[in-house]
Amino acid sequence: MLVMFRNPKDTAVSYYHFTNKNPVLPTAESWDKFFSDFITGEVGWGSYFDHALGWEKHMDDPNVLIVTFEKLKEVKSWPCL
Repeated sequence: MLVMFRNPKDTAVSYYHFTNKNPVLPTAESWDKFFSDFITGEVGWGSYFDHALGWEKHMDDPNVLIVTFEKLKEVKSWPCL
């Protein structure tokens, strides 16, 4: 199983723009309010941090590969890229 994470700052910014451009999701009042809600997990899909910590127990599982988006972008020698 491949589990990909993006750093929290980029995740928050991307999520902010995603919710504001998606007509079926509530629009954020402001960046400050959205950021506060993001940090406390009061957003549509819950806490980023709880989700990330939930995968911590699987870090050494042989069938799980946890990679960050940023690390994946660094790897230019992968044959599939």
